[in-house]
Amino acid sequence: MPRLVVEKGADEGNEFELTGIKMAIGRRSENDIPIRDLGASRIHAEIIKRGKEYVVRDNKSKNGTLLNGNPVDEERLEAGDRITIGGTVLAYYLDEVKSRWVGKKLGGYEIVNFLGKGGMGAVYKGRQISMERFVALKILNEKLVNDKDFIERFLQEAKSAGRLNHPNIIQVIDIDMSDGTYFFSMEYVDGPTVGRILKDKGKLQVDESLEIAASTAEALHFAHKNSLVHRDIKPDNIMINSEGQVKLADLGLARNPDDDMVDLVDGKKIVWGTPSYMSPEQAMGHKIDGRSDLYSLGATWYQMLTGSAPFKGKTGPEIMQQHISSRVPDIQKQNDQVPSAVITMIEKLLRKRAEDRFQTGEELSIAVNEYRRELKAGDNGDKSGNIFTRLMGDWWKKEE
Repeated sequence: MPRLVVEKGADEGNEFELTGIKMAIGRRSENDIPIRDLGASRIHAEIIKRGKEYVVRDNKSKNGTLLNGNPVDEERLEAGDRITIGGTVLAYYLDEVKSRWVGKKLGGYEIVNFLGKGGMGAVYKGRQISMERFVALKILNEKLVNDKDFIERFLQEAKSAGRLNHPNIIQVIDIDMSDGTYFFSMEYVDGPTVGRILKDKGKLQVDESLEIAASTAEALHFAHKNSLVHRDIKPDNIMINSEGQVKLADLGLARNPDDDMVDLVDGKKIVWGTPSYMSPEQAMGHKIDGRSDLYSLGATWYQMLTGSAPFKGKTGPEIMQQHISSRVPDIQKQNDQVPSAVITMIEKLLRKRAEDRFQTGEELSIAVNEYRRELKAGDNGDKSGNIFTRLMGDWWKKEE
């Protein structure tokens, strides 16, 4: 049965089965899907059934409705989509959509189960038949495959990403098309994303964040040296495997910095990235280089230590405008345990002008690792075990 599950907000944990033709979401208690959120209008949005599909439609609300971080008027829902209304996040689950792929074959792969969804498409756990190993499969959104220019550019850049071989980068294995469906396979990581960890823990310890920041910086330096800009660094694209190794995901969506960063898909201009972590130059649709990724890493590091991204807003453009012109809120006011040296590094990453930031991932990783050595020299505490074990404890075993 299709349903919405409240993942964040005052009603977290509530589930609503979608049984009607038109279901209202908003502050009114009489709504089919009532949410207690001051950022929501009385009847904020609607879920409408059309045949076997569902769409979300904004009801001309004051603060707007986001789907996977992007403002929408009306959009078809797919399994794993996230609807944001004010501070409330509702996840859309639809077993019928998942079963379209789960248990079936796509090219040389068998699809085992659904893992998640992003703006570019859905991610599944699969088994590569020829090698008898598990992989992650990203299947591109069908709306994107109709744009031939986009597909040509995507395939070219994904092949470039596939040639990257670095211990902190999830390896792209193959790019293929089967029956009009474009997909690429990647190394499967048997651990959570940093986003998932933050959802459970709220924020990380300083030493944990340093390890993640340094490893991600090294991965970015390698990608940038090979003329690829990631464009979407965020907690959900950084993973930690069971051996404690940090892995940067979604390099298959990277792009050469000489290319235009704004795509035209179905006649609409699209700036790829996630508003909460977007550099000022990326938010303005300008050409970007590796320093834009470093800004996004700064925003991610900020969230690791405070529990929230630097800027909040009701709509994507509102958040992006703050990245362009607003001062970053003081980290220490949100977490007084963060040392001044760490704050200085994060603030440098989040400078508005690219030339004022760390200029390379290598420069950042050197600074972070020097600080870690200083901490280690003056610390007699027990930091035994890899970062996966320290972060996850018994929680991951329960989830498995």
